[in-house]
Amino acid sequence: RQIPWVGGGGGATALSAAEARPGVMRREIASFFDAAAAARPLVLVFEDLHWADDATIDLVHHLATRSTRAPLLVFATYRPAEAVVATHPVARLRAAPRERLTVFDLQPLSRDEVRRCLGLFFADADEVVAGLLDETMRRSGGNPLFVLALAQLLVDRSIVTRSDAGWRLASGSALDAIGAPAAVETLLAQQFGLLTEKERLLLDAAAVAGEELDAAAVAGGLGEDVEGVDAELRRVAAHA
Repeated sequence: RQIPWVGGGGGATALSAAEARPGVMRREIASFFDAAAAARPLVLVFEDLHWADDATIDLVHHLATRSTRAPLLVFATYRPAEAVVATHPVARLRAAPRERLTVFDLQPLSRDEVRRCLGLFFADADEVVAGLLDETMRRSGGNPLFVLALAQLLVDRSIVTRSDAGWRLASGSALDAIGAPAAVETLLAQQFGLLTEKERLLLDAAAVAGEELDAAAVAGGLGEDVEGVDAELRRVAAHA
């Protein structure tokens, strides 16, 4: 009744209040996927759950944690930095019983992986990749989104150009002066908006300390205990 347009069920019909309850809808949607999986194994992919609402998270949680014999795999992705607050609905997924849930915490790309990523973007341009690798690694920290955004920015600024002869890196280019890609700035602004006032003050002080972060310097700037500041910095960094 909840999804009458699949399975030859005819047109939509009005639902009673009881039928429209979220729990009933979740069970009926799950039954539909079970029926589809009976024909052949089924993989459901939910991406970017850091943007999902409560109802979507509840559905994913129900699909992933219920008992079923159906050959059904639920695969979901999210960015921890954008789901850092404890009240974020994604936290309910991570708290699910681990016998039914496997969590893969992806690590930053290694230097070799960043090289390969740049090699895919700048195909057949080993010299260009070699010339960009150090600065890309330093600025991206191995974040694949940042790697690709930086590569695109270099093309947009004509620092890397393409002709019939292939990709070419402009000589004397000041890679450290090109600024941050708009996509990266937007992402960082969104993440910053999720922080508490205390966390923002902490990061403001950390930014003044420079690239080599020193908890003692940050604590001194804030007039707080070094051990407490160090613990708070580690907590924030764990979700970055």
